[in-house]
Amino acid sequence: MAVTDPTVDPMAYLEEAKNRKNENTGDFTARPFFFSIADGQKALIRPLLNLNAYVRVHKHEYYDNTSKKWLFRSQCAKDLGQECQTCIDVEALPEDTKEEKKIKRQARASERFVLPAYLHAVVEVKSNKKVTYTDMEQQEHDVSGPRLLEMKPQTSPILDKLLTTYQASESHDISKRDFKIERAGVGIETVYTVEPKDPSTFDPAFHDIPVEYLDRDLVFSIYSDACPPRIVGAEPVVAQPKSTNGAIRDIPQF
Repeated sequence: MAVTDPTVDPMAYLEEAKNRKNENTGDFTARPFFFSIADGQKALIRPLLNLNAYVRVHKHEYYDNTSKKWLFRSQCAKDLGQECQTCIDVEALPEDTKEEKKIKRQARASERFVLPAYLHAVVEVKSNKKVTYTDMEQQEHDVSGPRLLEMKPQTSPILDKLLTTYQASESHDISKRDFKIERAGVGIETVYTVEPKDPSTFDPAFHDIPVEYLDRDLVFSIYSDACPPRIVGAEPVVAQPKSTNGAIRDIPQF
């Protein structure tokens, strides 16, 4: 959900959320249409909305290392004003041991800030070769297109740099420039380096970006489609990730 209360400054709320004590832990994870790069890769992205238009959501997420399965991975239904089945299931978990208490704490819904972005390209740092994928017709394409940035307020270095750039720029508008994001390491050793580029022009229509990624309310809807909340009394909903590569264009320099 967006911060829509007219008495609340969304940027002040974002700063407060970043400095709030972190009560949940776990790695950043992503659905297919969410932004994600691997160790040793770098990406060039363009935010499609300004930072003060972020979408605030809550997500249940817990990965069991023993079974190698996600025990919980869904948006909290309370974001939609509904009773959340996952909240009920999490609160029913045992908490007799220290480990059980940890699992229960981590499985509770935690806050995320979501912002749409256009992914120009992903490149292997060592070889400087573009990362590609092969479609069902066995045609190779560059990895590119609209994505969602899903960021935890206390732990995301990407959110840190977006916020400091927003605060430092005269226009207070991060959608006027690209950002280079480079990843090194895996798991808890992962380090992201984020570099803002100089302001430049960008036309969403030129890149065939669906309107869902350009509207704050629709961003919330596609997030809910990809991480369906479990509503009490409702039939389970299958995730509908809107993965699209958009139009492949000449990319700006990294």
